[in-house]
Amino acid sequence: MEVKMKGLKKYMAGILVAGMVLGSAAVPAPVYATEAEDAQEDNGDDVEITLDDKPYLALGADLTADQQHTVLSYMGIEAADFDKYDVVYVSNAEEHQYLDSYVPKKQIGTKALSSVLVSLADSGNGLKVSTYNINYCTAGMYKNALATAGVEDANVIVAGPFPLSGTAALVGTFEAYEKLKHTSYDGVVLDVNMPRMDGLQLLEKLQKEGIRANVVMVSTLTDSREADVTILAMERGAIDFVAKPTNIIEAKGEAFKRQLLGILNAVLATQKTAGGIRVAAKPAAKAPIMRKATGGKNKLVALACSTGGPKALQSVIPFLPKELDAPVVLVQHMPPGFTKSMADRLDDLSKIRVKEAEHGERLQKGCVYIAPGGKHLKVAKTADGNNSIVLDDATPAIGGLKPCANLMYDSLTASSYDEIVCVVLTGMGADGTNGILSLGRSKPIRVIAQNEETCVVYGMPKAIYEAGVVDEVVPLDEVAQTITKNVGVK
Repeated sequence: MEVKMKGLKKYMAGILVAGMVLGSAAVPAPVYATEAEDAQEDNGDDVEITLDDKPYLALGADLTADQQHTVLSYMGIEAADFDKYDVVYVSNAEEHQYLDSYVPKKQIGTKALSSVLVSLADSGNGLKVSTYNINYCTAGMYKNALATAGVEDANVIVAGPFPLSGTAALVGTFEAYEKLKHTSYDGVVLDVNMPRMDGLQLLEKLQKEGIRANVVMVSTLTDSREADVTILAMERGAIDFVAKPTNIIEAKGEAFKRQLLGILNAVLATQKTAGGIRVAAKPAAKAPIMRKATGGKNKLVALACSTGGPKALQSVIPFLPKELDAPVVLVQHMPPGFTKSMADRLDDLSKIRVKEAEHGERLQKGCVYIAPGGKHLKVAKTADGNNSIVLDDATPAIGGLKPCANLMYDSLTASSYDEIVCVVLTGMGADGTNGILSLGRSKPIRVIAQNEETCVVYGMPKAIYEAGVVDEVVPLDEVAQTITKNVGVK
């Protein structure tokens, strides 16, 4: 079984897609390892994703030609048709390696002869096991092994050339999971809603098994529980999430595909750079912005992040002091339905107050205001000289972004703050750069950027750095203390 992704860059090899679910209906695709095609041409974003559901055939390595013919006859397979199957061979040594602690050695014997055929079935079919000449291993044992491999719906045939224990076939059912366990994957896509275990549980299992990869969650926009699980998954290591299609028309469209592949592409490009020779970006000449603060105590922190941001914020917001002498406004690129879950989770973890921003509320020191997904956040000066939140639902997405950091920074030019501390963390693109440049021409600013080495995607911090306005470049674990240093505590 494989997923072919045509047109992906060669470094995008090895993507694991687990249990993708469309809306609330499960697609019968429990676990798939993917390999990028070794294409001669790079077709850019012209990507087609297809599932190659070859039946899985594990043969005992010690079968004679006649014995193999007998086994295949039970399965209805001709040897000439092997190219239609994902064929592996199980050795007696593997039997002992897997089963010596659980099965009497006399049942394992000295030859691997039993074999197993696994064919994926439609969702809801369940696991159906048929056995021929198997006198020790039960159907339940094979079902449990398949469940461990993540297979929920399949037709299974187990056969021996004559009556025997069936331990080689049992080992064969473990092979799918073990292949996964010992393979290095660049990326993992997990659906929150999966039949046997949810995406969070599988993420924890992958981590427990030492399978290291960049995990992207897929979640629905309409389920608050899924939003909570998604945020928790990112806290535990997932780098980002993509809102999944809610209907077949969206699923066949380009938006979801481009968003998912765009995230994976950006992450892997950053890692490729990090793993090779890094060439330091050359900043542009210093832009004409105001550097000298007025000496006033009225400061604001304005933070922007995107891909990798939810995870990065876990290393920043909880480490800000409750007495921070400034409010914090925050734009994280997220769709509706997820920012409240993120705000609530960060509030639970933090001493400083964290909330999803509300229209019209006045900014208070020692509080973090997160822009709601699907709305632009602006700051407006009130009649009494204070500042309040403006949530703009009417302005369309800018460059596909809503909220947009550039709009947030632009709005601060009319605020009553004496100085703005601008913070740019991990993320694709350059959102925030133009807004900060505009802000810096009318107000004193201080710009802090996350360093390349700790970014999931070195896009937004790179853009503002190359614009020549960054004052401090710091690793992620120093961002909170750098913010505190620049604004102080009450």
